[in-house]
Amino acid sequence: MQDKPAITRLRLRKYSATENRSWLDIHPETGRKHQIRKHLADAGFSVVGDRLYSHKEQSEDLALAAISLSFRCPISGDEQQFRLEDALLPDDCRIDAPRNT
Repeated sequence: MQDKPAITRLRLRKYSATENRSWLDIHPETGRKHQIRKHLADAGFSVVGDRLYSHKEQSEDLALAAISLSFRCPISGDEQQFRLEDALLPDDCRIDAPRNT
């Protein structure tokens, strides 16, 4: 990532063999531009709809969304946490959404 270290931690939450898609928990420890997209594409698992880094034709829109965000405030030092309300998530983005597997 422009000769700077970048660390991304991943955890598989759900996999659909029928759709060949996975739901991941992703925790970037650094904040590089396009870090998540680049790391996944380099590993051979590009984000659905990623026309920039995918190695195959993409007809869908980018399927990457932040559900929660936390960081330490550089001014106060307090931990800041934000989470998207479940009601705001599209049905197919909820971990408990029924899927054909």
